[in-house]
Amino acid sequence: MVLAEYPSSGPGPRFARADWRRLDRDCPRARPAALEPGDEGYFLHEYAVPAAAAGPDDANERIHDFKLSPAAPGYAAGRGRKEAACRQFALDLAALLPEGGAVAYVPGSRHPGDRAYDPRFDWLFDCLGACRPDLRLERPLAVTGSGVAAHAGGSRRPRELYGSLTWLGLRRPAAALALVDDVLTTGAHFKACQQALAERGVRRVVGVFWALAVDPARRVRA
Repeated sequence: MVLAEYPSSGPGPRFARADWRRLDRDCPRARPAALEPGDEGYFLHEYAVPAAAAGPDDANERIHDFKLSPAAPGYAAGRGRKEAACRQFALDLAALLPEGGAVAYVPGSRHPGDRAYDPRFDWLFDCLGACRPDLRLERPLAVTGSGVAAHAGGSRRPRELYGSLTWLGLRRPAAALALVDDVLTTGAHFKACQQALAERGVRRVVGVFWALAVDPARRVRA
């Protein structure tokens, strides 16, 4: 599907690229529960949930590789696949993000000082910076302490997730920012980060998700 240029609803650059799809127009499922009608966002793939419903041509395997935990059995053998997934994600983002834009990511559930901390977004930003040096790569948010990931039963309530965030700051003020995450399910993490950023002057936060979680049995047919 080819995207038309996304009309800016606020300050900052416009987003446009083939293959990436707009949440407000191209979503093949009901709107993620935590998102509001005015929220801006893009997704590239559909992530089949449950995983057993995934077909041979979908992106589930690559996203699984990207999310592979350092604490998982067989991590050493799978690390190369994780690195390859990071590189592919970076290339996909590089094709979408507007020149000179500010970019941040949704922090994971583990604190960076935790032995089980997953560095996938750090690796992703290292790759993205190498192929798009014009971008402003920011790391304004972290979690105050390690918690349970949402997919493992952790909270999906924006208020609780907001309370777990700590502000690290922006290198330069930004009126608009692309907020990156791997999979969009309910949008709760996005909304928590959006609130924290808005309170620090970021008036336009555009969600950029490598995949949208979709139950094929409930997919909306065109």
